[in-house]
Amino acid sequence: YDATGLNLDFLAAGETITFSYTVTATDNNGGTDTDVVSFTITGSNDAPTVSATASAGFTEALDASAQALSDSGTVSFGDIDTNDVVDITYASNADIAWSGGTLDATLAAALVAGFSTGVTDAAAPGSTAWSYDATGLNLDFLAAGETITFSYTVTATDNNGGTDTDVVSFTIT
Repeated sequence: YDATGLNLDFLAAGETITFSYTVTATDNNGGTDTDVVSFTITGSNDAPTVSATASAGFTEALDASAQALSDSGTVSFGDIDTNDVVDITYASNADIAWSGGTLDATLAAALVAGFSTGVTDAAAPGSTAWSYDATGLNLDFLAAGETITFSYTVTATDNNGGTDTDVVSFTIT
């Protein structure tokens, strides 16, 4: 049996397609015998995919003693296993850095706490929003050319344990 070139990616883990053929042998005296040849194709889990739009970045305001930062984007996800559902989660990469030295821990925590996204048991393909909102931030200490950078990993996980990730990065100048 040869089934080259078939696209069976739609089969999720454990899903099966079963089919059979009846084979008949006939001799020169008219005698026959039959047998059934059966095939079962069992699907495997294909990992989901995820892609998040990039942040536009932020610029320190002229009076940044209580600056508000706000941005948003989209997390798009898919899974070619047609019956799989997808969860979207995120985590800080714990990589916040100020190009001018060590960032105040309270400010760093406030900056990192501003991101959110997520969805549970979503049909794929689909999308969900990500948002970033942080207010009352004192960024007046940033000198010309200095930056604060930080990022988050967005993860798509299907109901069979397959995963994919993308990173959303932020820069304050």
